Amino acid sequence: MSELPPAPFDACEQATGQVSSQSLVRYQTNNYSVPVAYGPRDVWVRGYVDQVVIGCGGEIIARHPRCYDRENMIFDPVHYLPLIEQKIGALGSGGAAGRMGPARGVPNPAAADGSVRLPAAFGICHFGRFGSYSILL
Repeated sequence: MSELPPAPFDACEQATGQVSSQSLVRYQTNNYSVPVAYGPRDVWVRGYVDQVVIGCGGEIIARHPRCYDRENMIFDPVHYLPLIEQKIGALGSGGAAGRMGPARGVPNPAAADGSVRLPAAFGICHFGRFGSYSILL
């Protein structure tokens, strides 16, 4: 009988991808967000039964609950904070976002605790398993 390998087997599907201009990585039929600092770069993706892990080089840059639906966008608003900080009024005033009204149950972007407010058009918002918001469009 042979010995076990020194490292445990990583039971996942491995793929490569590229970060889009919208800081999204496509895995199977869904788009998953990554921090805006990583666009546009080549990344690796590991699809586990319950989660999708995205990395660049040897660093994990994003972790999301796995979505088995088709053509959904699963993202963490924290990945977009640098853009929101540059344009602090972009989500809350003027234009289409201002006409949408406040998002119910989602914290304010200017809150002292660093939480983020998203317009209601982003869809269903729930607190994900891994400490991030998952928004399904």
